[in-house]
Amino acid sequence: MNELLLPFAVALGIGLLIGAERERRKGSGPARSPAGIRTFTVVSLAGAAAFSVGGALLLAVLAAGIAALLAVAYWRSTDEDPGLTTEVALLVTLFLGALAIR
Repeated sequence: MNELLLPFAVALGIGLLIGAERERRKGSGPARSPAGIRTFTVVSLAGAAAFSVGGALLLAVLAAGIAALLAVAYWRSTDEDPGLTTEVALLVTLFLGALAIR
């Protein structure tokens, strides 16, 4: 248990840092970006947990599910903001969380 404490703390820190940066830029009102500090933190920890429990296969399944949700979020917000920065950052955060376990 102690050997996993530090990697999960690193994954938590990764999610918090990237999420805090994206939170500042997500805007307000109906044109808000779909993800902020909580979402990035949860995704980073989910990546760490998936890789810890199921290895690369479970991480790939989780990445496919998150990519599908991000595609829907992007499709819904293309009129207001055609950028992909938040969506790509969320996927990268998933993999960085998993990488923290290694």
